[in-house]
Amino acid sequence: MKITIFATLILSCFTAICFSQTTRITGTAGDAAGLSVSLNSYADLISFRETILAQTEIGRDQTFSLELTHDKTLFAWLQIGIQKAEIILEPGKEYNISLSGLLGKEIRNQEIAPFQIPPLSLEINHPWRFELNGLVNDFNRFYDNFIAENYSTIIRQRDKTTVEGFVREVYSRFPGIDNAWFNTMLTYQTGQLEIMARSRGREVIAGDYLKGKEILYDHFVYMEFFTQYFEKYLIASRMYDRNELEEILRSGQPYPQMMKLLSKDPVLEDHRLRELVLLKGLFDLYVTPGFDRNNILNLLEYIQANGAFEEHRMIAGNLISSLR
Repeated sequence: MKITIFATLILSCFTAICFSQTTRITGTAGDAAGLSVSLNSYADLISFRETILAQTEIGRDQTFSLELTHDKTLFAWLQIGIQKAEIILEPGKEYNISLSGLLGKEIRNQEIAPFQIPPLSLEINHPWRFELNGLVNDFNRFYDNFIAENYSTIIRQRDKTTVEGFVREVYSRFPGIDNAWFNTMLTYQTGQLEIMARSRGREVIAGDYLKGKEILYDHFVYMEFFTQYFEKYLIASRMYDRNELEEILRSGQPYPQMMKLLSKDPVLEDHRLRELVLLKGLFDLYVTPGFDRNNILNLLEYIQANGAFEEHRMIAGNLISSLR
């Protein structure tokens, strides 16, 4: 399962408890008796701060059971030692899984480069029809093949008919799927393809996918689209001058000035979207040489305490913890 190609939902930190449901994961993990298995996710999709949702010890019979309460479909991963297996969890469902492929005892504690760590193999036993993990895996294979076959026309020729062909084919392959998360994935994966192909202008794309649309903080594909659309936005956009950004960050009131500056972009008329773009932009500025990191952290602290939206106050706090 490739997190960078298709997206999944993560556990929302903004859920209403009254709508939460208990999800249970039971299973077996070969050659893992006595080891700890944890269920992990991201606190948010701007900071990507990892958090443990549940944890237990694998029994002598190699079985385990985990439970969590949530109200959104979430992207998570099961982890044993340094190895991971990704899974998408829908609220209130039960998953019986088999984990295999654990590293041998002699190399489990050795230092291994992250890209060399083999993933755990995860199989869902007796999956129900149209189970979301299976649908996403099917889409992943289709998308990989489509990109491989059409890379030249997408990237080099900027052929918008290729995007139109993708839409026709994807909806013919996945017709009438009654799963809101999956259908949202198809929508925003198409949006990412439009950005790659530059098949339409930025404002036109924003009109279809961003302006007047709900911000889906939990949905990995939406947030991948958001990140791709606003990649290095404050640095790369011709609307903003680096010297002006540095001056605002040094000023006594950087928040209102930055929000006013961002309002020059007609895409950012909505205050909520504008503040989220500011958070993403501050992260980009922090890792850009030449910007005063203390000034950036000070502004993040202001948003953590005074931001207009609960989600953004939480994200600011996670960014501060990740960057310090």
